[in-house]
Amino acid sequence: AFLLFLDYGIENVPVTKIMEKANISNGGFFHYFKTKNDLIIEVMETYIYYYFNIPSEKIINSKVPTIDKIKLYYSKSIRYDLNKKEFNNITYSGKKIDYKKLAGLFLSSFRKYKFLKDNYNNTKSNIINIVKNFIDDDIKSGKIKKNIDSNEMSTIIFALYIGDLVSWVASDDLNLFDSFSNHLDQIWEKLVID
Repeated sequence: AFLLFLDYGIENVPVTKIMEKANISNGGFFHYFKTKNDLIIEVMETYIYYYFNIPSEKIINSKVPTIDKIKLYYSKSIRYDLNKKEFNNITYSGKKIDYKKLAGLFLSSFRKYKFLKDNYNNTKSNIINIVKNFIDDDIKSGKIKKNIDSNEMSTIIFALYIGDLVSWVASDDLNLFDSFSNHLDQIWEKLVID
């Protein structure tokens, strides 16, 4: 189902096509899933949110400047290799996954399916909170201006990231990470105490 959703979009894949591709009967499918929505939730949690959910402890505890932590965190969330300046290969069942299609499926899923919005909002809250904590640490240590609202700024950074992600999905020539990094640099220079 994951590969079908990736290639054709969730709404364009009927249950019969999923059963045919998986070589299972009607009864077999409905033994595991009561509805197509149950399958969608399972696929999104297992395959989509997995790729966008990253372990953050190493990044949080690293001794690099906060802006580099934020860039590293976001680069890991999109599986972008900062050294090679390219996306890491993602494969599923031996097939290379087009990261742009994966991002498009991710972005369209929570807008079209209300029951996936909670997962998206939880992911969003976690990311915003991690970045907020980075900013709070720099405010406390005197590296960032004290009048900065860290919650608002971390929300702006997340919105910037999503905006760049949407632009990248729709564009053939935009480098997602470079675009995000450049935009973040422009915001960050206004926060930092000289």
